[in-house]
Amino acid sequence: MFWIIKHIRLLPLFASMGTGLLLTADISRATIPADIQRDGHQPETGACFLQPGDPVAQLAFSADTLQTKGKILANPFLRMVYPDGSKVPASKIVSFSCAIRRKNGTSYFFTAKDGRLTPEMTEVIKVLLPGDELLFDQIRAGIAPEYQPKFLPPLAIRLR
Repeated sequence: MFWIIKHIRLLPLFASMGTGLLLTADISRATIPADIQRDGHQPETGACFLQPGDPVAQLAFSADTLQTKGKILANPFLRMVYPDGSKVPASKIVSFSCAIRRKNGTSYFFTAKDGRLTPEMTEVIKVLLPGDELLFDQIRAGIAPEYQPKFLPPLAIRLR
């Protein structure tokens, strides 16, 4: 069984063999192998396949999807980790996009050229309230020695 992550919801995608995650969030232009297509059709444009054990992004040293703004502001960066939480050695976040959505309907969009939250992002985070959301997408990261960027899955955080 495979999974499609669509707007941070998991949807099953059955396959003839193997396990993994199929990610959709316009994060790459990967072609899905025929043996994992649903009914012989490619999933949405922009889908990519994530193998078990592939690195993911993490904010503020925590895999929690509910975080306080104090914890985020004390550790204002993304890092690449393995699904068990261990840091990927000699890795760095190259760039990412961040959408901040407030419960009142206001949205903010930012981009960063490294793994750190920008000063503009932190200024907005300072005034967020519980229930407001941060979505990190287009997360590009590399591993030494080549640092050839690879897209990581999106990361959604809700403030508590």
